[in-house]
Amino acid sequence: MLTYIVLDIAVIAGVWGLILLHPVSLPWRRVALLCGVLLVMTAMFDSFIIWAKLVAYDPQKILGWHIGQAPIEDFAYVLVAVILIPYLWKFYADKD
Repeated sequence: MLTYIVLDIAVIAGVWGLILLHPVSLPWRRVALLCGVLLVMTAMFDSFIIWAKLVAYDPQKILGWHIGQAPIEDFAYVLVAVILIPYLWKFYADKD
């Protein structure tokens, strides 16, 4: 059965594989700061949209761990975006 965590692990592995195959220098302190800010915002806004019943998760497909009302799996998308977007920006900027 495809669960959210399996999908998260596959996407994270793909991103890290890309980074390992084609390394670029990133400002890791800024990336970490941005990640922290976005994780807090994700906890707040995801909890709100779940509380407002705009989104619901199948309990059989989540681990059951939550931050606020957001399942822990939701936070993987923040990690991927906060690393992949600056990586791609730098990767293609270095090509010029």
